[in-house]
Order: sequence, then C-alpha cells, then structure tokens
Amino acid sequence: MEFIKYNANPKNWNTGDCVIRAISAATQKTWEETYDALDKIGRRKCRLPNDTPVYKEYLKNYYFIEEKQMKHSNGTKYMIDELIDEYPDDILLIHCTHHLTCAIQGNLVDTWNCRYKVAGKFWRLPKEYFDESDIE
Repeated sequence: MEFIKYNANPKNWNTGDCVIRAISAATQKTWEETYDALDKIGRRKCRLPNDTPVYKEYLKNYYFIEEKQMKHSNGTKYMIDELIDEYPDDILLIHCTHHLTCAIQGNLVDTWNCRYKVAGKFWRLPKEYFDESDIE
C-alpha cells in the first residue's frame, strides 16, 4: 500500500473538510461539485454536508456498498492499511475516529497518512462499477 498525499481543497487548506476531500477523490469530482451535492442533500435533511446520513445517501447514489467494521478472528479490529490490503482493486471510503479517508486501488489518498488508525465502517465501490481509465 502506498500513501499518496492529496488535498482536493481548492485553497489547499487543512480544515474540517475530510468528508468532502475523501468523497471528491473517490468519485473523481471536484471539491466544489462534491460540496454542492452534499449541501443539497444536507439542506433537505436539515443536516450539515459532512453528517453521516448525508454522505451515506450520496454514496448510495454512486453505488458504494456500506460495509460493517471488520474484525480479525481473534476479535481485534482491522487497521486502515489492513482493510485496504483486503480490497486492493476497489475504491474505499473508510471511517476512523473523527475522520473519513479514501483508498483507490490499494493506495491511501489523503492529506495525512492515517494507515495505522483503526478502521471503522466503510463504503466500497467494487472494481466492476468503475472504469479504470477514470482513475488517475
């Protein structure tokens, strides 16, 4: 697994926009397009664009499959890098404590390397749902 430092924020700010940045990277949409789409759903639901019910609806529209937190047979939880290794061909959006990160075909794509954080629930876009030519 390789870490690719990437910030979709148009001002390159490190701010509380990880949901927008991660989804932008995963869907190959601009930060602005992603923000506007999440904001539209958020307004309808009377929630902020980065609230889980808002981005869950957005991801469902993009055929992402919501998955439960994975655990090893001994009950320990997967770390982000282990989860990415389990799905090397897919696009993943992985929740960890106070953060959403993105993995694209086995590579962690984010503003910081969070590979050693515990992976929570995640959303997966299987390879058959995207065209590899769309992925940088």
